[in-house]
Amino acid sequence: MADDELRRLERSTDPADVARLAHALARAGRGAEAMDAAIRALPTAPDDDDLRVLLAPAWSEVDLRHDVTYWDYSVPWRGLRTLGRVRTMYLPELGPVGSAGPSWMLDAGGGVVLVTHGGGLAAMDLVRSRVSWTTPERLRAHFATVDGVVVEDDANEVHVLDPRTGARRAYAGQVDSLADVARIDDVLYVATRGTTLWLFDPRTGARLAEVDLEAAPTNLVTDPTGFVLQLGDTTCSYDRTGTPRWRNDGGTHPIGSRDGRVYLSGVGETLVVSAESGEVVRALDVFSLDPLLVTRSAVIVAGVELWAFDRITLERLWSVEVEPYLQFASTADAILELGGQQLRSLAAEDGAELARLDLGARPRSRTMLLCAGKLVFAAAHRAGLIVVE
Repeated sequence: MADDELRRLERSTDPADVARLAHALARAGRGAEAMDAAIRALPTAPDDDDLRVLLAPAWSEVDLRHDVTYWDYSVPWRGLRTLGRVRTMYLPELGPVGSAGPSWMLDAGGGVVLVTHGGGLAAMDLVRSRVSWTTPERLRAHFATVDGVVVEDDANEVHVLDPRTGARRAYAGQVDSLADVARIDDVLYVATRGTTLWLFDPRTGARLAEVDLEAAPTNLVTDPTGFVLQLGDTTCSYDRTGTPRWRNDGGTHPIGSRDGRVYLSGVGETLVVSAESGEVVRALDVFSLDPLLVTRSAVIVAGVELWAFDRITLERLWSVEVEPYLQFASTADAILELGGQQLRSLAAEDGAELARLDLGARPRSRTMLLCAGKLVFAAAHRAGLIVVE
């Protein structure tokens, strides 16, 4: 597309032009901007399947300063520096949300959220504000992508569902019970509550490899070249094929991985180590059991305070005290803080409050989800979802 036409589309407010802009930006490799345009265009073009694909969680290559390139499995959200209106979507005949665990809500891409409930699994379309499909049996959803939804039934059999229709697409076998599921590119690494780790294709359900572990794994974390998990008091790292790389016996556990580094929470400190070798890059004098928060320019460790560090240099940028029992999530340029019925947005650059919003209903704990430019919560004591536009 010619530069002058692209500039015209960028200035236009016509819904059709905004949709064309989203597709043009996607073809140009400008993923974050394409997603912004897609979020603006979808309300007026909810049936544009190509447009919905732009909202799917996907791996994307992003260049940071100092010529560092990283792979990041997260949607590069730009919005939510301000918080808009609140609405509630109900599941009238389905029963309480979250009662079928373990994952109450999963982002299936394209503005669709999978919700476990009293009767099974439902797909909620946030763009059209409706239920797309439900399953008649109890299924525990573990992971969802545009390629497939990994579910487990009461017989501990693992299946892959079509995320658009809910139809069974593939059978992946029987396990003791899935514990953690994480993704590297188009391969899912699945840790069980036993001592076996599966590598399999989410589109076909084909099992690619099995890795025997010395103990039951917890805290599964992926990086572009492999994965890290905790086995008892030891943190162990494996490459993409399941071959061991390194181990840390210092009683640490992984809380996140970004930019070729793995963050290991230890006693009174957080070790930043090389994802390839396990060599310690820096020891940060902060401690947290919560997952690492990552923005465009910083990594944030959440404990009794929020501590922010430069993503490249690891220089401490700022810290703010926080109340206990809060939930946190991160976007590309903001930190989201949930406590009770109140939601706050904090600036990633300095921790300053950007916006504050009363949700009008108390969410169930640990349910905050970012999907298609919206924040979604399962409402406590209701069969519904709270959606912040």
